[in-house]
Amino acid sequence: SSSSDTTIDGGLLDVLIASCDEDGSGMSDVSLRDELMTLLVAGQETSAILLSWTTALLAKNLISFKKAQREADNAYSSEAQPPQSLPYVESCILEA
Repeated sequence: SSSSDTTIDGGLLDVLIASCDEDGSGMSDVSLRDELMTLLVAGQETSAILLSWTTALLAKNLISFKKAQREADNAYSSEAQPPQSLPYVESCILEA
């Protein structure tokens, strides 16, 4: 059966482990590690750039900055449980 006939219910690691070349051979441990490192580093860099850009934009708009700050302060005022969502902050990030 080809890999396109197979449903993989796990995460990214399961998909990479199950992947195979045209000849049916799977990834070597080194190739798997290299692929995961590439994805992790690329994801970390993308997140860092996004947060930097969002911060820069908020720094230029004091009203939006204060609104985001107020939302975060209110959400984290109780140490009992972390907030489930920060809709305004999330909107700022998505708009950046």
